[in-house]
Amino acid sequence: MDAGIDLITPALDGTILPGVTRDCILSLGKTHVPDASSPSSLSTSTRLIPQLHPQERTFTISDIVSWLEQGVLLEAFGTGTASIICPVSKIGWEGKDLVLPEYEEGVGPVSKALWERIVEIQEGRRESEWSSKFEHTLILFATLGHYLSRAIPQDRMNGYQPFQLTTILQNGGGGGAGTPLDTRYSECIAVQGTFMMALQNHIAKAKEEIKARKETHTKRQQEDEERKKEMEREIEECAAKEVKMIEQVKRERAEVAELEAHVLSLEKQQANTTENFHRKEEEIEELKKDIFRRKGVLSRDKEVLETHARRTAREAKELQDALGWTIEGVQKDMLLFRFTHIDPAEPEKEFNIVLDVSSRTYRVTSSTPLLGTLPTLLEELNETRQFYAFVRRLREAFRVQAEEERRYK
Repeated sequence: MDAGIDLITPALDGTILPGVTRDCILSLGKTHVPDASSPSSLSTSTRLIPQLHPQERTFTISDIVSWLEQGVLLEAFGTGTASIICPVSKIGWEGKDLVLPEYEEGVGPVSKALWERIVEIQEGRRESEWSSKFEHTLILFATLGHYLSRAIPQDRMNGYQPFQLTTILQNGGGGGAGTPLDTRYSECIAVQGTFMMALQNHIAKAKEEIKARKETHTKRQQEDEERKKEMEREIEECAAKEVKMIEQVKRERAEVAELEAHVLSLEKQQANTTENFHRKEEEIEELKKDIFRRKGVLSRDKEVLETHARRTAREAKELQDALGWTIEGVQKDMLLFRFTHIDPAEPEKEFNIVLDVSSRTYRVTSSTPLLGTLPTLLEELNETRQFYAFVRRLREAFRVQAEEERRYK
């Protein structure tokens, strides 16, 4: 928009009533030209009013506050038939007064220029399409004044006698003065009739417009009431939904808290499991190392035994034949030692033990017959690792036990 001043008034939507003065203000604003030589320009004694932009639109108190804060509100005023223009200096809102711009003369520059122009038109000092001169009426009163001044001499004023104005109007003069009174009565009546007809038409149109606006306003009130009820229903529904949502949020928060506690517990369990896992891995590694070490020892022992066995195989064969002793593998890492020719009374009677060599510490799984000194012999074997000495001592222990059994029999 070009430079100038916005002249804003609320639209006629039922909030305010239409008025002649309001229409005059808007019309003067529209026809105003900021040119001193133009007859439609508006000005005061000290300044020419800039271009005006009349607007009929809705605005709120918030808009007024914003305009005040921006410093763009020049002035505010109301209009009416009696006062024409009435300035506004304060607006009460939310317990506070909005202080509007004030001027020394009581009115702002725009409202002053508008007021002066309307008064000029009302008083006939400026020609306007809004006013008409009733010359006949003016002539009537001027002529009546002239007639009365001649009909009643000054020296007879104290003894003045009343007379009927209708007589003067009907006779066109008289009263002894001999001066005719040209009232143009018929023309006045015609003009009055035309004026009254136009006034009645204007009143009828105004009534129709007021009726239409009232119906529109009533309809809008009904629509607003329906919208209000609908909004109240929606607010109630929203409030109910809000309560449900709050309850749902509470439940969800409780579930979240429970889940967080569960997650924390799982994290602790995971940490413990991870720690145990690492510890077990370390134990497994130690066991692997121990097994590897034991395998190495067993492998070396096996090699020693195999070497010793090969070296003494012949001696063992001769010893077996002489002593009646044989060795057999009955299971993996299980050796069966058999002895005969121990009891002279029963040379073929068999004495035997089963020796478990699956670990470095040897052990006897069975003995036939049971031999009381066997634990001592086995302990010496595990300490010395001397199989031949173990076999000799074992045979001798079986022989001694057999003799004792015969003796007790």
